[in-house]
Amino acid sequence: MDILIDSLETCATCVIANLSGTHNSLSFLLSYQRQEDEVGARRATTLGDNGQTPGSANYYAYGDDDSGQVLLEPSSREVEMVSLDVEVDMGFATFTSTTAKYDHEGVGESDNGGLWVSGGRDWSSAFYGGWARPAMRAERGYTDETLVQELRLVSNETKAGIDWIVGAFYQDQETNVFQNSWNPGMNNFYEACRAVSPLAGSFIFDSSCSGFWPAGYSGGLTERDFEYARDVSFKEKAIYGELTYNFTDAFRMTGGFRWFDNKTINDSIVGFPLVEGWTSSVIPTSTDDDSGLLFKLNASVDVTEEHMIYGTISEGYRRGGANAIPDAGFFAEPNPETVRTFEKDSVTNYELGLKGDHDNLKYTASLFYVDWKDPQLNTVTAEWAFFMAANGERASTQGLEFEAEGYVTDNLHYRVGYTHLRAILEEDFVNPQTGNVIAESTSTLPGTPKNVFSFSLDNTWSMGSTLDLVGRVGGYYQSKSENNVDNDSVLNEIHESFWLWGSSVSLTAEKWHATLYAKNLTNEEGVTGSFPEEYWGADTGTFEGWYGNGNRQFITQPRTIGLSVGYNF
Repeated sequence: MDILIDSLETCATCVIANLSGTHNSLSFLLSYQRQEDEVGARRATTLGDNGQTPGSANYYAYGDDDSGQVLLEPSSREVEMVSLDVEVDMGFATFTSTTAKYDHEGVGESDNGGLWVSGGRDWSSAFYGGWARPAMRAERGYTDETLVQELRLVSNETKAGIDWIVGAFYQDQETNVFQNSWNPGMNNFYEACRAVSPLAGSFIFDSSCSGFWPAGYSGGLTERDFEYARDVSFKEKAIYGELTYNFTDAFRMTGGFRWFDNKTINDSIVGFPLVEGWTSSVIPTSTDDDSGLLFKLNASVDVTEEHMIYGTISEGYRRGGANAIPDAGFFAEPNPETVRTFEKDSVTNYELGLKGDHDNLKYTASLFYVDWKDPQLNTVTAEWAFFMAANGERASTQGLEFEAEGYVTDNLHYRVGYTHLRAILEEDFVNPQTGNVIAESTSTLPGTPKNVFSFSLDNTWSMGSTLDLVGRVGGYYQSKSENNVDNDSVLNEIHESFWLWGSSVSLTAEKWHATLYAKNLTNEEGVTGSFPEEYWGADTGTFEGWYGNGNRQFITQPRTIGLSVGYNF
């Protein structure tokens, strides 16, 4: 049995336990993992200031590690997984059964102030005339319960030049996601306005309460301005197989297939239950049934005993899904049927590579091209800018990869890797609601740096017959990347390149190991995504007086120093 407790800097409880055994031709491995995380805030910083007049008492300029959110943004999650692997040697083949079940749930809060009061949108003033103490809080959560069963039979020896694999797969997944957005203090503001002006019409015309209210309404407000919930049931079954024919000891070809059949059922509600008695819209249930065949073909040649050339053509698939887009009520979208669901996307992968192991050098080099059909891309709806997924026509990624590792001396080991990538739209990405072009062909796909480089050096010193000291240093680099596929969108920004450095010192023995490590030694704020100032910034008006700034730069993990200890029973 192995028990490991690690990463105490990020989780309250992390436990991994394995129990294994072997008896003649039967072996099994029972694993259990549980983790609980408590996170105090998002890993994000805010640029600029809080939009107030410089020099005033309410003005604040943000530093390198400051967040402009005026409300705390804690989150937590729990994940529990148990799996059982059973392996039986049947002589001609090995049978393996893998059963896994996991439960994953989490909840988090965020400050939605910037969404309501930032310039260009300013929903607070538009709907309610603003109010004295804006504090918009969003509560989001999810649950995921999944059962996976896989059966696999693998040949133990080559017969007539043939090796083979056959298997079956089943997955049953139930997920739920929700969001409630709250406006604390809204009801008190509403009652104060009612005391000033009658609520006989749709609008209050008092200069300080000139917002939208229901005609003749005499009840109260729930202070919950938005509700969203989605339940998704997904079931998949698949059968797969591979057959390898060895033409010679140096030349072989492999053909494979995967037949799949899946079904997704989506039930959603979305609404604006701020006024007591208002109900949320139930979005029509969407059901997606899909099945098909995926293929793979691989050929490899041993040029020498130490070097091999290979080529692969394979197909990939990702299931479709549903967006929670209302077609009735306050937040109704035009042509909702065009964006309520999105279709599957698929890829055809082409790869040509070289692998080798010569003296103290192991290496892999490859060229690749991925033809992506009906890509699922993130965008927003036409009327209310709800986030949604929609299908493009075609995209592609192409590039090269290289990895190498070896020993400079008997104890000094190195590893280096490099990737060059070009990821673009091959055809215009069109809004299915309006027909307008969201992004033109050749636009760069978001989050795809052109160049990624990594390396590490480690040295081992013997401290005795069973004790070693290992020192390691490493670095990671990525070039510029874009935040959104649409270059003209206010959501788009160019994120600059960055380096991350890390090091560790480990003591290893036969039964235990201890590692003192440091990540991101220079405390680099590498940006990997953002909500830009133009989209979610400070209050540019004068009515609400919101003293925060909602723009966010999502950054890499700050400098982290920790200790990892493990013991093998």
